[in-house]
Amino acid sequence: MKVGFFGAGAIGGYVGVRLSAGGTPVVLVGRRSLVDDAPDLEAADLDGRPVRPRPDLEVTERAEALSDVDVCFVTVKAADTKDAGARLQDILRPDAI
Repeated sequence: MKVGFFGAGAIGGYVGVRLSAGGTPVVLVGRRSLVDDAPDLEAADLDGRPVRPRPDLEVTERAEALSDVDVCFVTVKAADTKDAGARLQDILRPDAI
């Protein structure tokens, strides 16, 4: 199963890194600053230890990178949810969750 995050900021980025570290293929779609920081991305476990994603974590600004995900989390600000849905409508597979 491949998982994507649209609007990967603090929440989407954290969950995405944790899923990637656990072995799940992940695509993070976020701002340019996220893409620039991709080599240094990490999260913390419950004890505060750093958790690094797998090397195949995909980090991009391009929503089209989500075209083959099985599950897509929309982690944008609440006011942007409607626009995010409209943007993803023609990108996500019809059977994607």
